[in-house]
Amino acid sequence: MTYISYAQNFEDVMLWRALRHVKNGFYIDIGAQDPVVDSVSLLFYEHGWSGMNVEPTAQYYNMLLAARKRDTNFQVTIGTNNSGSTFYTFDGTGLSTADKETALRHSKAGFSFREVEVGVLTLDSLFEALPDDQIVHWMKIDVEGQEQQVLESWVTSKVRPWILVIESTKPLTREETFLAWEANVTSKSYRFAYFDGLNRYYVSAEHEELLEAFRVPPNIFDGFVLSGQSSQPFYRINELKIGQADAKAQQARLEAQEAALRAQRVESERDLAEIRAREAETHAREAETHARDAGVRAKEAEATTEQVQVNAAQAKAIAVQMEIRAEQASVTAQNAETMVQQVTSQLQGVYASKAWRSTAPLRWIAHQSRQHLPGLSGRTKHAIKRPLIASLSFVQTRPLLKATLVNAIAKLGLAEQLRPWYRGAVARRAAVSHLEAPRAELSFEDMTPRAKHLYQQLQAAIENEQNRNAQG
Repeated sequence: MTYISYAQNFEDVMLWRALRHVKNGFYIDIGAQDPVVDSVSLLFYEHGWSGMNVEPTAQYYNMLLAARKRDTNFQVTIGTNNSGSTFYTFDGTGLSTADKETALRHSKAGFSFREVEVGVLTLDSLFEALPDDQIVHWMKIDVEGQEQQVLESWVTSKVRPWILVIESTKPLTREETFLAWEANVTSKSYRFAYFDGLNRYYVSAEHEELLEAFRVPPNIFDGFVLSGQSSQPFYRINELKIGQADAKAQQARLEAQEAALRAQRVESERDLAEIRAREAETHAREAETHARDAGVRAKEAEATTEQVQVNAAQAKAIAVQMEIRAEQASVTAQNAETMVQQVTSQLQGVYASKAWRSTAPLRWIAHQSRQHLPGLSGRTKHAIKRPLIASLSFVQTRPLLKATLVNAIAKLGLAEQLRPWYRGAVARRAAVSHLEAPRAELSFEDMTPRAKHLYQQLQAAIENEQNRNAQG
């Protein structure tokens, strides 16, 4: 079955070849670094294994905490004492170390570091954290020049990993360093099994059957594929292919984005065209509405014009009628003026006539009688008797005037008051009649034309009044 190799020098391939038959095994990775890049343990973790990871660099320790939930992680160095230690951190690399000489050599090569204080555990103390029956199937030690100090701290523990993988060259060189510490390994009954140019592999005496797995290096029969995430040069072809694939993918994404932008532009232009079409349709409807409104207003104006013409015609007719009425009024006014002039002339004639002048005393008597006669004293009545008797004598000699006067007295309501006085006056006049010369009676034929006309009008007025009184 094909599997993925993540380690920088195929360490995981060699270990998987020897231990693939173990289900849910256990590992200890001292100097674990990144949980993915150059990781020896990730292949096993993906197949259900778990273990311990020791990583003093804070950056990688935090990454391990996030990625390895089944593992136990320690942010310490492994050494010969359980006190603190100075650790030289090279951020973003696998060169961080507790060895000052190694750190200075990396610094001279152009790498920069930071000094931090971290805790230190012996390998015996780390083993004591395991359950009593825990089997350790492999342990890797990659501590950038501190491998001897790690192995020297393994003194009393009875824990025996089946396979040991120990970095055995100076960092970034081919110079082997195993002679300084290999005796500590072989003295614990471990047999050398394989050297891969960077690491030495050892198998415990209890599991010598695993030595066969280290007879040949990794090859096509191991059935693995590269992850493409290792830091070593032989991964660069993969990185190049990945880079090319990424570039093509990026180009495809850019082309897709451009296509999407073009599609958006087309869609925007279509939307804009639809908006413009709707606006044009709206403008057309508005124009149609304006046209209808203009037609309505034109009809209203036409009707208004016709109404104005009708009103003008009516006004003209009214004006004509008013002119006619004005002319008629003028004529009427002239006629009235003529009649006024005629009546005035007639009245002036009446006022100037002898009859009017002769009846003036009677009119005065009638007026005074209405106003004062009922309340006059005896002396006053006696004073006016003589003029009244003289006036009565004048009327008695003129029958027409007498009749007119009698009717006037009746209308004035003085008949009952004047009747006793009239009888006494007639008796007194009869007593003195022989003293006066006889006068000729004035007849209708003796009247002037003007007097005749007035007499007829008075007569007609008296008859009309009598008729109304009779009907009432």
